[in-house]
Amino acid sequence: MSGMHPSMVALESTPSPRVSWGRPWIPSIGAATIGVLLVVLEPMIGAHRYQWAVATIVTVLSVWLSWVDERTFALPNRWVGALAAFGCAQILGAALAQVSIGPELGAISAAAIAAAIYATLGFAGAVGFGDVKFAAALTLAVGSVAGLLAVYLVPLAFTVSAVRIIARKARRADPRHPHGSSLAVAGIGVLLLAVSF
Repeated sequence: MSGMHPSMVALESTPSPRVSWGRPWIPSIGAATIGVLLVVLEPMIGAHRYQWAVATIVTVLSVWLSWVDERTFALPNRWVGALAAFGCAQILGAALAQVSIGPELGAISAAAIAAAIYATLGFAGAVGFGDVKFAAALTLAVGSVAGLLAVYLVPLAFTVSAVRIIARKARRADPRHPHGSSLAVAGIGVLLLAVSF
C-alpha cells in the first residue's frame, strides 16, 4: 500500500454497493412477451426465420451477460432470468403448437443436465452459482432450437474455458477468469450450428 495513491487505498478498502434498479422482473416479462410473440408469429414468418430470430435474441442476451460478467465477475439475475423466461416461452409455445413434445422434452432434459453438472461444480467451488443459473437458462434457450443437442454446450464451454486458462498462463497472468463468456461462446456456437443445419 505504500506505493499507492491515497485515493486508491480508500477505493480498495470501500466495498462497492450493489445498485438496485428496482423492478427486477421487467426484463423477464419483456423477454417472455417477445418469446410469446415469436411463437405466435412463427407460422407467418416460417420456421427458418423463426429459428434465426430466436438465435439473434439468445445471442444478444448472451453477449450482454458475457460482457457484464467479464467486467464484474457477476451475472445479474434480472438478465439471466430474462434469458430463462425467453427460453421457457419458446418451449411452452412450441409444446402447445405441436402434437409431439419430444424436442421440448429434449431441451428441458438438456437444461436439467447442464444445471446438475454446473451445480456440482458450484458446490465444489469450481464455478460461481451465477454460472449455474446462466448455464441452465442458456441451455434451455438454445434447446428451444437445438433440442437435446443443447447439452453439448457444456463440454464446449469447458473447452473454451480451458483454452482461456492456457492462454492466460502463457502470458503469466492470473488464470482465473469469469466463466460466463465461455458459456456464451459455447451456447452461440451450438445455436448457430443447430440453425444452420
